[in-house]
Amino acid sequence: MINFLLISACVFNSFLQSDRHRRDSIFLIAAMLFTLAADFNMLIVENYSMGITFFCMVQIIYFYRYSENCSLTLLISFFAASFFMLNLFIVSIVAIAICYFICFFLSLTSAIKAFVQKKYPYPNSYLILWGMALFCCCDINVALSYLNANQLSAHLIWVFYLPSQILLSFSAKTFKVRTFTE
Repeated sequence: MINFLLISACVFNSFLQSDRHRRDSIFLIAAMLFTLAADFNMLIVENYSMGITFFCMVQIIYFYRYSENCSLTLLISFFAASFFMLNLFIVSIVAIAICYFICFFLSLTSAIKAFVQKKYPYPNSYLILWGMALFCCCDINVALSYLNANQLSAHLIWVFYLPSQILLSFSAKTFKVRTFTE
């Protein structure tokens, strides 16, 4: 329950830190709200397949946030919506996890590409890159704990997940960066 409250605080922070009229901020807030829905399903209701499905939506939103390729994004969005509807009728956690892996891979690579191409100013670009990298480390530990019931991996999930959400919740903030000439 405490973990869910901490994630709720990150979502609330994204509302406080973002300019809700900017495209980037709207996508961040939407992703954070889907993150909250995913965590609600995972932590409170214990409906893991629905939780992972919501995380698929999170990654699709992040992919769209970081990407410039709208046609591919529309295709992925259609795929995710279809998958979400299928999930209501067919529950296969392995299939959902594979879909999540694809969605996460696309959002992580688009975040790296946005960093390399300097799409976001400093320090936002670093918040996004490190937030997504920590998210990846979290997901690796989720897979490890699921595959072999490793207690260390189960604890490391939150070591990586909470900081990733904190960094991402600040990633749409407009920072006033001082230069040496000021």
